[in-house]
Amino acid sequence: MDKLKELRKKRKELLAKAQAKIAEHDERRGAIGAEMTGEQQAELRAMLAEANAAAEEAAALEAEIETRSRINEQVDAMTRGQGQDLGDMAPRGGVNGGQGVEYGDAFAELVVSGGNLSTLPQEVRAALMAGAVMDTGAPLSDAAEYRAGVRLGVDAAGGFLVPDEAQAPLDQSMRLYGPMLDMSPGLFQIFSTPGVATLPIPTFDATGREGEQEAAEGDTYSDGGEIGFGSASLGGYLIKSPWVKVSLQFLLSAPAAMGDVLARIVAEDIGQTGNRKLTTGTGAGEPQGIVTGASVGLTTVGVGSFDVDDLVRFVRGFAEGYRMDPSFRVMMSGTTKTELAAMRNADGSFVLTGEDESVLRLGQTRVRNMTNEFMPSIAAGAAPFVAGVMNKFAIRHGQNGRVAMSFARDSKFQPGAGLAGHRFVDSVVTDTRAIKKMVLGS
Repeated sequence: MDKLKELRKKRKELLAKAQAKIAEHDERRGAIGAEMTGEQQAELRAMLAEANAAAEEAAALEAEIETRSRINEQVDAMTRGQGQDLGDMAPRGGVNGGQGVEYGDAFAELVVSGGNLSTLPQEVRAALMAGAVMDTGAPLSDAAEYRAGVRLGVDAAGGFLVPDEAQAPLDQSMRLYGPMLDMSPGLFQIFSTPGVATLPIPTFDATGREGEQEAAEGDTYSDGGEIGFGSASLGGYLIKSPWVKVSLQFLLSAPAAMGDVLARIVAEDIGQTGNRKLTTGTGAGEPQGIVTGASVGLTTVGVGSFDVDDLVRFVRGFAEGYRMDPSFRVMMSGTTKTELAAMRNADGSFVLTGEDESVLRLGQTRVRNMTNEFMPSIAAGAAPFVAGVMNKFAIRHGQNGRVAMSFARDSKFQPGAGLAGHRFVDSVVTDTRAIKKMVLGS
């Protein structure tokens, strides 16, 4: 045990020494992240290599101690007649590692190591099991498979889920690029699942149906026809950021600002790509975007143009039950909304009303609107408006909407590491009578 403590202490001191040299260099140069000389880089790499070697030796020693302890326990158990199987020698501890290591702390150590699992203590690797995901997006549940060296984090389809404290700023940043990745309840129909296997979902339409009238005894039953049940399915398509090279200096100092760093690195790419796919995705090998899945509610006469009367006919073309739904919205881009800002109704009132211009006044009809920058622009044949019951647009978030981080240690990233993020999404319109688009004449 003294040897184990000595190795851990050695690793901690080496990392602290490396961080101190980086801080000294930055202070002397007067600029954070200033380039180091080749000799300075080599010295830091040597320190990191020595720290990693100490960590590997400690991990091997810890594994030996653990195995010896398990053997002794099971021999004692058999001596007492309990008959435990000697073959069960897997390290103990659940997804939290069994040693009191929090997942957030383990994730921070993973970042410092640049994704090098072999350098991490056993209790840290055990804690990381809680957030390890395979390249299918499914949780990694087989501890033996994990120890055997599953290729986690070597491409952007597998890796480790970010801890709670890092996920919150990521969610906030991704929402800046559009509403489609917003998992808040009440607007879209959200399915948040741990995995990404195909998820069948029911569809239903009851507009235009009336309940059976009160009947007297002996009256003949009147068949009102079948209820409009159907089905759709949601999978999980990968939305990922490109690889980013992260310096050795950053790896040694990253945990202090992990949430902000991850948000800057991955939120822009995942946020923009995710919102675009959920808006205009084709549905073939990618999510079915809301524009793609919507039925055509109105095609304007004007080529590449529209007027207030077009919008009135478009919105009032929905069944009253749909228009009264709390999630009914008219979706458009910011550019299209700017065009609307100058339009007026026949009585001279502006079409856009409300303090934040979130309400469309179309004659006597008032409906709420929402901005999505990935909606098509105004052009001939385009569909710059989608309207309807947004709760009839189903969005599936795999991995419970969590972002997973991947690490690569290829030579092109040395002496640092490569970093990328991903999440899984899919979407489908579940009722084409509830969600429609207005197409401009061509």
